[in-house]
Amino acid sequence: MSRVLRLRRSRTRRGATGSVGRRGENPPIPPTPGGSMLPILSLALAHWRGQSATPAERQRYAELHGRAAAPVASAEALNELGCLWLAGQRDERLARGLFIAAARYGSLEALFNLGYIHWYGKGVAVNERKALAYYQRAAEGGSLDACYEMGQVYVGSDDEYLPTSRTVAADLQRAHQCFRIAAEGGHCEAMFALGDLLLGTDSSTRDEAGGLYWLMCAAGHGQPLAADRLARFYLDEPRLEMPDPGNLMGDFWRNYRMRREGLVTDEMEKG
Repeated sequence: MSRVLRLRRSRTRRGATGSVGRRGENPPIPPTPGGSMLPILSLALAHWRGQSATPAERQRYAELHGRAAAPVASAEALNELGCLWLAGQRDERLARGLFIAAARYGSLEALFNLGYIHWYGKGVAVNERKALAYYQRAAEGGSLDACYEMGQVYVGSDDEYLPTSRTVAADLQRAHQCFRIAAEGGHCEAMFALGDLLLGTDSSTRDEAGGLYWLMCAAGHGQPLAADRLARFYLDEPRLEMPDPGNLMGDFWRNYRMRREGLVTDEMEKG
């Protein structure tokens, strides 16, 4: 399983239950560069004024800056500003400072994004263990996205994206635990990842009934790869527990996938 990781902008939280990973030392949130909110915000604003941007982009930035610089700073706005600098104008040092500030004000999304920049070495040296600790801290605060990413770390799914060799060993049992917490909380991608893991070849995690259940949940939530995975299971793979006389289930999921692809194509053409 491979994926391209996306930054997490602020959104409504969904609660997570259970524990994730191995409890260790949580990374301390470093002090904001300059010792307060204003230096990093002033620096970000000065840099932004030197950038070319549309009027709408400038207005959006001004709104976020105003909320972040308010007497009670908005963690959401600080995190959004960090995303703008990391994914848009590309100043990774500024982005990290804004994520740190947002995390100090309680943003789980900023903790997640700090994990991202340490995992992929965005403006800092690659540090997988620190990244994992940030993900765990966000997950323990209720971030299902972080639970899901921890599962991806432990399943070893993103080696092709890493700039250096991995130092965190794969652990399918922990991956299963993390995916399950996120899936039970309603995280669609985690449903797919858990189902795919349970249909894998590793005997310690293989569970055909459980894998099919979670893949069907993911398909029902619109996950685009779930129906294809179900069709492949019934049509192309040896099955230990789930007979399919006449390929009825395989045909059903293949046709379901084709119908969904047709609907998506129709919507794109209409748009």
